[in-house]
Amino acid sequence: MKKFRFHLHTYWKVYLRLFAAFFFSLILFSKLWHVYDLLAFSIMLFMLVFDLLKRNYPKTSFEALTYYLFWIIVFFSIILSTLLRYDYFKHPNDISFFHFPIKEVFIIKMIVFVVSFYRYKSIVVTKTFLSKLWLVIIFLHFTSILLNTTYGFEFLIFNLAIVSAIETLVIIFTEKRLLIYKSSILSFLWKH
Repeated sequence: MKKFRFHLHTYWKVYLRLFAAFFFSLILFSKLWHVYDLLAFSIMLFMLVFDLLKRNYPKTSFEALTYYLFWIIVFFSIILSTLLRYDYFKHPNDISFFHFPIKEVFIIKMIVFVVSFYRYKSIVVTKTFLSKLWLVIIFLHFTSILLNTTYGFEFLIFNLAIVSAIETLVIIFTEKRLLIYKSSILSFLWKH
């Protein structure tokens, strides 16, 4: 029992993220309740606030893996749910039926991830204020897709992803060791 408590105490963030991802997908695809979209939104909001707190940043590779896995599962669950909602699979030859411009953003973020992994040999990527802001904007975009609204966050997400990626790449190339969090590359301006 003592070993179980130690394991639970050590990996509670991992279990929380995995449980939230499973529950999110279950709610989204089962559609048992009339408010499934609001329940899925609530899980995303809870995990957003949880992930934005500095003490909950992934510090180990296992925590980072579940952090990325949660948001990837959310992304694919929302995309698949939306495709099912619009009967895309009945018209598979119509490529222009539903386009997700977010894939270019994930390619940009994946480049940062690969560079960081190559440099530090760790899947933990340095967090900055802009990357936290990007996470909030991506949450808003996922919410707009989930709730079937149109707010046009694609342009903002794309531009913020580029600026955030450039900032993170500058940090990766200038810092010799991996930093879990750095507020900005311009933080030297307000140091005394």
